[in-house]
Amino acid sequence: MKNVLITGATSGLGKSLAIDLLQEYNVYCVGRNKNQLGYLKDMGCKTLKIDFLENEKLWMNNLISFCPNLDV
Repeated sequence: MKNVLITGATSGLGKSLAIDLLQEYNVYCVGRNKNQLGYLKDMGCKTLKIDFLENEKLWMNNLISFCPNLDV
């Protein structure tokens, strides 16, 4: 199964894509809303809470560690 990363996955299009892609992909979801990330985790997504307003190097390193083998 291929791996896909969705940023902004806690609402709108990102959330819809995350749920729709679960059937065919390992879905990695990134967002700021802890409650919505919990919902996505319960659905089967791998989740990471990141505030993109933080230090860029810090969140980029967290993101690389979280999903090192991305396809999409």
